[in-house]
Amino acid sequence: MYLLKLSSPHSNYPAALNYFSEETMADLPEDLLIQILLNLPVKSLVRFRCVSKHWCNLIRSPEFINMHLDHEKRDETILVKRFHKGAAETSLPLHADKLLDPFLQNLEIPGLDFVVAESILQSSCNGLICISPDHKNYYVFNPALHELKQIPTRPFDAAVASKPFIGKVGFGFDPTTNHYKVVSLEKFEDDKINIPLRCFQPRIYNLSTDSWREIDDEIPSLIDGPYSQVLFKGRCHWVANHMSIFSFDFSTEVFGVMELPDPILLENNGEYTSLSVLNQSFSLIQHAEDNRHDQRTDIWVMEEYGVKESWAKYYSIQFAIDRPLTFWNDILFVQGRYGRLVSLSLCTTEDEATAFPIFAEDFTMEIVNYRESLVSFK
Repeated sequence: MYLLKLSSPHSNYPAALNYFSEETMADLPEDLLIQILLNLPVKSLVRFRCVSKHWCNLIRSPEFINMHLDHEKRDETILVKRFHKGAAETSLPLHADKLLDPFLQNLEIPGLDFVVAESILQSSCNGLICISPDHKNYYVFNPALHELKQIPTRPFDAAVASKPFIGKVGFGFDPTTNHYKVVSLEKFEDDKINIPLRCFQPRIYNLSTDSWREIDDEIPSLIDGPYSQVLFKGRCHWVANHMSIFSFDFSTEVFGVMELPDPILLENNGEYTSLSVLNQSFSLIQHAEDNRHDQRTDIWVMEEYGVKESWAKYYSIQFAIDRPLTFWNDILFVQGRYGRLVSLSLCTTEDEATAFPIFAEDFTMEIVNYRESLVSFK
């Protein structure tokens, strides 16, 4: 797994604090102290918890954690997972307007050891990421705090004489209760007769109560693949096989359906359809490939969330790729030919591409947008 990071215009704040003595800092008004601390990265705040008991209580308080989480001037980060046999472990720092060397070290996940090629970087929410090495086990990880939590095995799995056949996972936050939840959608097949027993049974895990429960609802067939889902406006979205968008609201725990643009509904079977967020708008990426040299990637934006008529095609890119990944600001990341990581700029009239020396086996590269946070589940 690889950490790609934006430069921060506030990176000099920790150094600036060195000019203040402990007495001076102690005399600062509370509101001024909070404003200074809000501009610091998590790594510095963790260190500054040792300055005094007051600082420690302030930085650990839910009110400060929420303010820091909402602070718009914090660093933005991208997490990249890939698997490439025999490749050196590298990472790439991303800066505001250009890509620079040298490479950073890989992001290490303490206490977690599984086959990287088979793991799935499910989603990111408020500085926490959900990781699944298979369709049975799930982990929640805060990269900034190096905290890892294994979600307990679902108790009702043992009562079902079957094995997971295919599954979907969503991870999100319920602001009405301040609870983080995992929604698991699974099909099952009988071990002996090899036929489906249930069609996408939804199950919810609550990190605050540390418990699983089932939801009685009907789930349509969903498209497989990590980029057929996205978290937006407190809902997890998936592309359904009948070419609609299925969503789950983490607050109401209600499923909903949205329609795709008519051209996609009529022309594409969804194999290369991905969901993402472009400049804070719900978006869809459709990659059409007639042959290796005749490819087109269309980017659709839903200008008014939930309104089918507001779908608008913003970009159409002619570039040979294996599959689209996700957006980062005005950049579209794709897995290019031979498994290489490539970025395509959306700010130019020409298809401006930047290729990185990062490769992956087929369908093992995944990217999630991520913001560091002080959110702890310990």
